[in-house]
Amino acid sequence: MTLPSSADRKRSPISAVSEGLRTFAAHTRIFQTGESSSRPAEPAKTPPSWDDPLRHAGPDPLDTPTDEQGRALAALDSGRWTIEPGTSSLAATGDGPGPSDALGLVRELRVRDWIDAEGEVTMVGAAALRRWLDL
Repeated sequence: MTLPSSADRKRSPISAVSEGLRTFAAHTRIFQTGESSSRPAEPAKTPPSWDDPLRHAGPDPLDTPTDEQGRALAALDSGRWTIEPGTSSLAATGDGPGPSDALGLVRELRVRDWIDAEGEVTMVGAAALRRWLDL
């Protein structure tokens, strides 16, 4: 049994790297041109889009409030309801029924920018209230 010479041992890793580079180049050429002499062409892949797919997500500024949201906007606008200080919950200040889902309702109104952090109805909220009243 003959042992490989030191030149053969050095050539072996270089050959492996060289073969790997040739394979990589062949695959790159196939991907870029769709051409291959040894195997069928793979379909060209669309490069990934780096746009944020959710950049337009969010409520439509022309949303019409649900009945519960409309009643809450009307009550906040008239002062019958307020946001409890230090919380994100609606509270009734006068006569009449209070909100059924005080915390969830505030969150919905804030997400749509219909009320501000202090619980005041915004200009967008006032427009939403007008749309709800026109129904």
